[in-house]
Amino acid sequence: MINQSLKFLLLIGRKINVEKLSISLPPSLVEFVENYKRNKGYKSRSQVIEEALELLRNRELEAAYREASAEVDSDWDVTVADGLKDETCDWFEFAKK
Repeated sequence: MINQSLKFLLLIGRKINVEKLSISLPPSLVEFVENYKRNKGYKSRSQVIEEALELLRNRELEAAYREASAEVDSDWDVTVADGLKDETCDWFEFAKK
């Protein structure tokens, strides 16, 4: 989660390009957003919604990375480590003498 001060520092000196969006929420979510805004010191409901959407996007990216990682060929691990274990063990045995 990006700290609000850090966000401010990242945005200094550049124009923020935003679009206005109208959404409808049930009263319970509006109350949640309002309470979160007040309790966490956000300046607007938009900031709270933006933070929530960033978290949702990050969750989707993490899922995509996990999926891509699962597709990695397991034979690659064998190829990458081929011979290193034996050489490392031999060196440690030599160093002990």
